[in-house]
Amino acid sequence: MSIVSRKIAEGAKFSVWEIVKDNKAYVSEFVSRLPREIRTRVAQDIRYIAENGPPRNESKFKCEQDGIFAIKRTRDQVRIYCFFDEGQVILLTNGALKKGRKADPEDLARAKRLRKAFLESKRSQ
Repeated sequence: MSIVSRKIAEGAKFSVWEIVKDNKAYVSEFVSRLPREIRTRVAQDIRYIAENGPPRNESKFKCEQDGIFAIKRTRDQVRIYCFFDEGQVILLTNGALKKGRKADPEDLARAKRLRKAFLESKRSQ
């Protein structure tokens, strides 16, 4: 199993990276399947977070569970899951379309697995 991170945005407040596991970039692959106008809005949200930090509005950025956060495009029903790492770094794990009122347990479980694999890989280096 190989796990790496790839920088996707650098700003005044944060660096935003995505996790790539076994050559699969879950966030990039998810976003690439979205319609162009939604892709543009998601990219704007990520650049905003890098430059200014996460929004304080829970309808846009919320801790879902156990240190896993969701960048939310409520109107578009899009969620990008992420977590914080040391040194003002945000790591994006996976993306999903909102399926109900609460975060999908499978999407949260995937985010937690990717975080765990990333942190274990980081420790072993």
